[in-house]
Amino acid sequence: QELRIPAAALDKFGNEKQGTHITWSVLSGEAGSMERNIFMAGTKAGSYPSAIRVEATEGNTVLEALIDVAVSPGPLAIVKIVPQELVVRVGEKQQASFQAFDEFGNELNTERLQAAWELRERIGVLEASGRFTAATRAGNAPDALHVQVTQGSIVQETSATIIILPGPLATLSIEPGMQSVKPGKSSTFTVKGYDRFRNPIAAKDLEVSWTTSGGSIDAAGNFQAPSALGLYVVTASAGSMSASAKVAVGSEPGLLVVLTYGSRPFSEVSSITPRLYITKVNRQAGDYRNLAEGASYQSSSSSFFVTGITETGDYYVNANAYNSSMVAPGDFFGGVPPVTVKSIEAITLVEISLTQYMHVTAPFDNAELQTGKIGVRGGQEFPPI
Repeated sequence: QELRIPAAALDKFGNEKQGTHITWSVLSGEAGSMERNIFMAGTKAGSYPSAIRVEATEGNTVLEALIDVAVSPGPLAIVKIVPQELVVRVGEKQQASFQAFDEFGNELNTERLQAAWELRERIGVLEASGRFTAATRAGNAPDALHVQVTQGSIVQETSATIIILPGPLATLSIEPGMQSVKPGKSSTFTVKGYDRFRNPIAAKDLEVSWTTSGGSIDAAGNFQAPSALGLYVVTASAGSMSASAKVAVGSEPGLLVVLTYGSRPFSEVSSITPRLYITKVNRQAGDYRNLAEGASYQSSSSSFFVTGITETGDYYVNANAYNSSMVAPGDFFGGVPPVTVKSIEAITLVEISLTQYMHVTAPFDNAELQTGKIGVRGGQEFPPI
């Protein structure tokens, strides 16, 4: 804007002196410029002390006066939402604000402006003050946050992106959950994390550690199978959360029969070598063949690996571990309901939880037979090798 700056020379009694030569000049270029006695304000708002000098000359007498200048911002021209990307976790709150500028980028006092906030997507709740509460679904919403700012008859508006991040880790999962691997070969597992609303958490935001009950696994989830056949468990942990996957290590399709005692591998409970019996349901009359004949027990994995299953269908699977030919202290028994073999090209897992039978002692009138509940799980089919 322009401003006329009048000036007059006075004597000591306050009378105006005629014929005095008066000049105007600007001492601070940022404040603006002078054309005779017309001051043109610059484009940078601010205070400029002693920015203009007025000089009066009469003969050898020169007098001057200094003028302070305050340049105010111009009319509203630009509006910005702060922050330009509003980042908030699911279910949490975040306050948005705005900045206003004139056409030269000078910031205006927002308390003298009127603002109307608007949420243009159904991703949460927005208060009149610009305070946003995120819903439970994570994701990005470009231009979802909108504000309209008014200064008199001038209206400016703008939008910003809302980014809703997942909440803290609540659950982990491993994919695949079941895997078949040949001895000495490798396979890869991936871990996925979720918050309590089932929003996925990016793998880069998870600090995962891997462990395995057999073989080896590296930080990237690459599993190296051991040479011993059996069932192994791969576990991924992040914070207080963990998840597990099963790995069936076998050289060819068949039945992988794993023996446990409660939650412990059977080999941790007893050194007795168990026996395994497998017969086909609805077998032909007189066919009492034990299809597990020849399958050797592997104490390192508490398991049998039975090959030669040539037919799909239902099979009885039973196991026992005797101290002697008679029932004696420390004997174990277990079986499962019929196990269905759906594919002879895959490994079918059978888990038998053995139960220990207590002792029977003479005289038989004092005999005591105690059993626990037999836990059984069977029929889990792994992917083909």
